[in-house]
Amino acid sequence: MSKAEMDMTPASETDWDRVLAYKEGDAIAFEPGDGPYDPNNAQAAQAWLVNANMIRKDHKEQLESFEADLIHALQANEFAISSEELNGRSLVTVLRKKLGTDRQTQKCSSKL
Repeated sequence: MSKAEMDMTPASETDWDRVLAYKEGDAIAFEPGDGPYDPNNAQAAQAWLVNANMIRKDHKEQLESFEADLIHALQANEFAISSEELNGRSLVTVLRKKLGTDRQTQKCSSKL
């Protein structure tokens, strides 16, 4: 790398002394407001991951499959959605549950 290229490269903001001082099993420094959960609390981390809206690499394929199922169900007039079912829930959540593609169902079946 030339001197000119090195001058244009932004300096790392990583605190390497802190990184290298970390030992396996040490608690991770955490202040309220640092993030959505305390990384030292395994239950909090798991709860956040379970409810996280993750973007998967196959998101496009999942969306296409969901749309195809939805179109088929609507064309076949297989279901109706009452206002009580929507109370406090998103339309997508209700549709996924009706189509059997909700995340809880997928999690349960993937554990079998």
